[in-house]
Amino acid sequence: RIYEWTGNTWDQIGNDVEGEAAGDQSGYAVSMSTDGARLAVGAPFNDGAAGSCFSSGVGSLEVTADTTLNTDQYPYGLNFTSILIAAGATLSATGSKPLILYADTLVDIQGTIDVSGGKGGNSAGDHMSAGGGAGGGAVKIVSAQITVGSSGAIRADGGDGGDAGGYSQSFTASWFTPGDGAAGVGVAGGYGGGAGAGSSQNGNPGSGPGASAGGPYDGGVPPGAGGAGHASAGTDGFGQYTGIRPPGGPAYGDAELSGGLQGGSGAGSGGNDGDNEEGAGGGGSGGTIYLVAPMLQIQGLVSVAGGLGGLDDYHYNGQADREGYNNGGPGSVGRLRLDYETFTEGPFAQGWSF
Repeated sequence: RIYEWTGNTWDQIGNDVEGEAAGDQSGYAVSMSTDGARLAVGAPFNDGAAGSCFSSGVGSLEVTADTTLNTDQYPYGLNFTSILIAAGATLSATGSKPLILYADTLVDIQGTIDVSGGKGGNSAGDHMSAGGGAGGGAVKIVSAQITVGSSGAIRADGGDGGDAGGYSQSFTASWFTPGDGAAGVGVAGGYGGGAGAGSSQNGNPGSGPGASAGGPYDGGVPPGAGGAGHASAGTDGFGQYTGIRPPGGPAYGDAELSGGLQGGSGAGSGGNDGDNEEGAGGGGSGGTIYLVAPMLQIQGLVSVAGGLGGLDDYHYNGQADREGYNNGGPGSVGRLRLDYETFTEGPFAQGWSF
């Protein structure tokens, strides 16, 4: 409740300010404008089903050029009167917290919101295996109306696994580019992949509840690491040379997002042998996108795709079917929840995954 001192008594102003549900922790953070005309009340565990957990926003957000937000600075979200992501512009994120946006009137996405996981680094070509892809991040958007235009996109895809290969092998693919074997980097709640391993070592695991283990060491050609799990288990890695298929990561969470906004998980890196055969990394799993609006229109792309498994050039030579050989396994798709009263799918909608 909010009270005003009249000179004699404290009189209540307006109605009670109440949380929407038990467990929301409404009132965790409270802020008032300097003129006392506006109050913001934080409820960090509000699921958005009955609307925004903040009061009316202040000002509009217009993203007309590529912009990056650090979500650790806004762990309970950002609130505006309206939000525009202009065509050709991308709003991306750094930080470990999900990207949460509230707007009183309209969120108009003609450009891109992208919290996809980073790709694992390719193997160094000698004594460093390929890194695992990171999981996609988590995004929640709440407004009276959300529009994803025909040129617009919201992406929380998993990162691809790094490719493995190297010179001095019996065959070196023209598509292979040596890298540093770095782990894929997760943003906005997405978990990181495993970093590449040195000579005669097993690969390193990814992170997160659906992470896959690193691929095993093998003295010949190490198999690719499995993909990370999320909505389903990640796909096992492939091992044509050894006959070994490293397992993908487990599934976690549910379609209702009862466990909260969870990003995708990172995949393991490839193992390594004793000379110059390096293993491929697994693909990170897709993240989470949660849209809450009485009026929801999607004409463009809303994607929580899993990352592709990395390639290994010992048996693979650009074939259309990349799921085989000694390649890494792809990551699972992530989670997509849409809460609306009126839904319109435009003629250019490119689809989405639940």
